[in-house]
Amino acid sequence: MLLSRIVMRLAVFGPTHPIRGGISHYTTLLVRALRTRHEVDFFSMRYQYPPLLYPGQQQYAAEDDPEAIREDHQPLFHSLQPWTWNEIAGKVARGSYDLFIPTWWTIFFALPSGHLTHHIRRAGGPPVCWLCHNVKMHEDRAVDKALVRLALGGAQGYIVHSNEDEANLKKLFPNPKVWVHVHPTYDHFATLYQEKMAGTIPAPPTRPTCLFFGVNRDYKGLKYLIEAWPMVIKAIPDALLLIAGSFWDDPELYRKRAAELGVGESVEITAEYIPNEQVGDWFSRADVTVLPYRSATQSGIVQIAYGFDLPVIVTRVGGLPEVVAEGETGYVVEKENPEALADAIIRFFRDGGRARMIPAIRAYRTRFDWSAMVDRIESIAMDLIR
Repeated sequence: MLLSRIVMRLAVFGPTHPIRGGISHYTTLLVRALRTRHEVDFFSMRYQYPPLLYPGQQQYAAEDDPEAIREDHQPLFHSLQPWTWNEIAGKVARGSYDLFIPTWWTIFFALPSGHLTHHIRRAGGPPVCWLCHNVKMHEDRAVDKALVRLALGGAQGYIVHSNEDEANLKKLFPNPKVWVHVHPTYDHFATLYQEKMAGTIPAPPTRPTCLFFGVNRDYKGLKYLIEAWPMVIKAIPDALLLIAGSFWDDPELYRKRAAELGVGESVEITAEYIPNEQVGDWFSRADVTVLPYRSATQSGIVQIAYGFDLPVIVTRVGGLPEVVAEGETGYVVEKENPEALADAIIRFFRDGGRARMIPAIRAYRTRFDWSAMVDRIESIAMDLIR
């Protein structure tokens, strides 16, 4: 199909409200941005994971959540009902779309993902360009490589958010068409917070405060931050570590370890899912956001932090170093290294902290605007259609 009009017809597949989490936020904001210029049909999910496969807290938010990020969508997909996969594939194949953009983030959806791609291709549907949040799974099991090939094979193109994921795709497929684009901003949460505060200026943190935010899983390396904290407290006695988000393991393990290290009173753990309307409350309490990840491709947490003018301290994994200007918007340290984490946190506060970095963050984050992502998708569509 030739692109004969400026306004394109696009189809997007991925999670949205009431499904919780960063991928849901991302997909919804992507559709919102694309709809400012194009016609977009949004195919989403009504059932995601069986409860036994989701160790975290409840997968779904309240349907009537007033602060939910919403876009009109068709909630058709059910992970355990293959006929719903056929329904989506059939609608896309028959829909006269210029491009189909499905979302990839977890190996659990390997079979339905591969089914979508191959069904649409066999039926003569539009080009398929997978938007990959992480090509290689965090757990990196031996069977995963075969499942990723099954899921993503047969597509005409791929969008990734890190050079590492580009390399991962090139290990899986011969000469794939891959476009690398930075993870767009999550400034929606900052906007929500500004509206909530009704123009008032929140008080700055009363003590030097670090924030670890989001769903905690083993690959996020929280244990290394806990191990680093006694060194931070030795140098900055009134420092505070905030940990906020649901846990896939037992949060008491982290409270117990902090107590054993003698820093329990300076570590505050809130082990529950943080709803949208409360995200700003946490980021406004902090001076810096810390991501001590053991593995990653990208993280929306960095983009949330930048939206609140917060610097970040990240580990040298995946694409995280690619979105940090060293010494200007934050620091990059080696992974699984409590000493390096502690040194970066201490250096951050002693070198002027957040106030010194705010001007650089505001200039730097313009490259993460959603309009740039729409520009990239437009160029991808024209390339694939040609």
